Amino acid sequence: MLLDEPTLGLDVESGETVKDLVRQVAASGCAILLTTHQLNVAEELADRVAVIRQGKIVAEQSTQALIQQFSNQTAYRITFEGTLAAAQRAAIERLGANVTDGLIYYHPMVTADRQQPSSSAMVYRILSLLAPLPLLEVRQDRADLTHIFLKLVQNQSS
Repeated sequence: MLLDEPTLGLDVESGETVKDLVRQVAASGCAILLTTHQLNVAEELADRVAVIRQGKIVAEQSTQALIQQFSNQTAYRITFEGTLAAAQRAAIERLGANVTDGLIYYHPMVTADRQQPSSSAMVYRILSLLAPLPLLEVRQDRADLTHIFLKLVQNQSS
């Protein structure tokens, strides 16, 4: 099945209905070629993506593999409520995180030291240091197809 911009110009409810129908058709075993400039739709629906620039494919692989390739090192954002004590803040900063009011940004450093704890272990250490403050969100940053597309197009322009 060929679908060209199937959600373009639709209201939110109709767009969700179309995406559900696409998922149902794909689940039935039908191959679908979807063309779209709405990269969030492609990311949500596609098992594989191809990025085309000036008629040439500049990237083509599974959606998750492409996202993982461009996400390389993972960063974490931790949003919390309240005020950190000076000792809490200092301990979190010693772990390599940046602390501002209500937000902690942790980006693991790649080192040759194999004894370095995993990034997940470090996030858990940071979370333990936040107690008893309420957590609002813990999010792992990663690339999305829009970010990837822009990087690929900018790399091809140079």
